[in-house]
Amino acid sequence: MMREFFDQFNFKYSRNFVFLVLLAFVGNEYIPRELSRNVILIWAIFNFSLVLLALFFQRSLSRFLVDCLELQNLTPAIVISQIVRESRGLDHHTAILYTSTFIPDEFECLYRDARQLLKFSQERPYLYDIFDTVHVNEYYKFSWLEVVSDDRSKFVANLMPGDCILYHDSDSLLAKIIRYFMRSYWNHMALYLGKNVVLNVSYDGIKVKDIFEQIESKSIKLGVLRRTLPFSEAEINEQKERIKDSYAYFKVLRLCWRIFVGKTKFGLLTLRTFLINFILFGTVVFFSFDSPNLTRVQLLFLLIWAPFLFASIDHRLAYKKNFITILGSQNG
Repeated sequence: MMREFFDQFNFKYSRNFVFLVLLAFVGNEYIPRELSRNVILIWAIFNFSLVLLALFFQRSLSRFLVDCLELQNLTPAIVISQIVRESRGLDHHTAILYTSTFIPDEFECLYRDARQLLKFSQERPYLYDIFDTVHVNEYYKFSWLEVVSDDRSKFVANLMPGDCILYHDSDSLLAKIIRYFMRSYWNHMALYLGKNVVLNVSYDGIKVKDIFEQIESKSIKLGVLRRTLPFSEAEINEQKERIKDSYAYFKVLRLCWRIFVGKTKFGLLTLRTFLINFILFGTVVFFSFDSPNLTRVQLLFLLIWAPFLFASIDHRLAYKKNFITILGSQNG
């Protein structure tokens, strides 16, 4: 019950926080400075207490997941996988783990066991979702999907319409930034449409591009995934209808925010995120004692703190009702 109440309270609190700060900002003119300073100090302590409580719940989740894996109890892992998958949306990891694909025999794998690793990963995607939850990022690279592609003409000749092409550009700064955001070895994906063209998604929208123009640089390493059930002509045409659609800038901003804050809804509080909260909390406390008359400055720092505060607290998995049921039955 406490977990659910904590989650519900934070949900409502986060949506009214800015209003409360603005109300305090306006009311500051009519409230004695000493009283206003004490209210803000208590408010800051309350906020940091929420971070500590969230840390407790999230660490208990981490310990629980580790215990389940050691006991080979996979039920919580499967439930976690379903929740994470629904909330993640489509990205490189979803395409690799949750679509029935394989590495075509026409392509030589750089890593001998790549095909077995792909099969193992697709049969147990919940393991990767747990790693995503507890920030074990190295499990998410998928570098072993790389294929030998020195001969570009041979590479293209072996492609079939519907093949998913993975790109790793080792020279591009933008590609490095994308990989950092995505926590993946691969910075780009494209759909091969046949006749040497791909359906490409980039900042200028969804367009058909010549594949040789995309892979001409020797700094680009490639991977290929082919659906077990081949793309039909109707499905290929459906993908072509996406041409000229706008780029998903909102998704990119969400990825940037994930790195900026240091966690996602399904990531545990990291040391960096905790320290940011502690520093902002300490700044409000410092101004409360050092410059008690600057109450509006203190309110401003409360407002700056808010995104980090609520991103730190927000972890729907740790407070999820079905997770609590599993946790209770495990402990019982």
